[in-house]
Amino acid sequence: MATGFPDYSIGFVGAITVPSGGTGLSTVVQGGLLFGQVQSPLGVLAPGADGQFLTYNATSQQPTWNSLLQATEVEVNLASVNSYGLYIKGMVGQVQELVEVDDHTGSPLLRVSDGGTTSIRQLSLTNALTISNGGTGASACTAGEILVGTGSQTAAFLNPPGARVYNSTDQTVLTNSDTTLTFDSERYNDASMHSTGTNPSRLTAPIAGVYMICVGIELSHLASDQWSVSIIRNGSETIAAASPTANGTADPQLCLSTLFHLAANDYVEVSCYQNSGSSGTAYEDPDFSVEFSAQWLRT
Repeated sequence: MATGFPDYSIGFVGAITVPSGGTGLSTVVQGGLLFGQVQSPLGVLAPGADGQFLTYNATSQQPTWNSLLQATEVEVNLASVNSYGLYIKGMVGQVQELVEVDDHTGSPLLRVSDGGTTSIRQLSLTNALTISNGGTGASACTAGEILVGTGSQTAAFLNPPGARVYNSTDQTVLTNSDTTLTFDSERYNDASMHSTGTNPSRLTAPIAGVYMICVGIELSHLASDQWSVSIIRNGSETIAAASPTANGTADPQLCLSTLFHLAANDYVEVSCYQNSGSSGTAYEDPDFSVEFSAQWLRT
């Protein structure tokens, strides 16, 4: 080591400025971020909170911490209030616009905007929402009804129509003549398909569709020849028929059924025929004869 030279040390008065290669700062907080400024010293951005991220503020020309958008709830609630109003509710956001929903008129139903401002408006519908707009087109329904398409913008709510009727006494069937049976009592009768006072022989379809049509009957025995039992549509068209053979001793029993598409207001009846030469009988037998039913199954 050289000897004879004095020991010199370098000392600074104040922080070294930016032009001199320093920061111009004498201290920096732990976790702080340095950023450049037009003049010395460098700027210091204090540490952010958990989950924050850096963005640049063009106005102050400085970085800044921002939080992720926080939205705790967005709820859509369809309510049958007044004119079937549509209500949309949302919780406020914190940074940017969260959502905007409009009714295709340019007027927002819901807007959650910068700074937590929330605007909500009610959409009132003058008429029931049609099928093409996501509705049913119907304004009311009854518990237990099913929804059936009609080929239009309005669906139909209906309780599938059906009826089962019977006669409480025996009925006479003349020889060599078609006899239309009547029914004075009802097991059930949905949609007024049957009347015990007006045309009591008929079951009338209130709506178009495929119906299951059935008749249960017990007839008096004939010495010879045969019975014929038919289901007749609209007074003239046979849509089902059967002919039990007489054996001279046993009373023939028959259950006749068919599936048939009926138009609205079509009606069906039960007709009996026999050619024994004397009157025959369609017996009353509880829960079996003469029982007549029609039940809607599908369009």
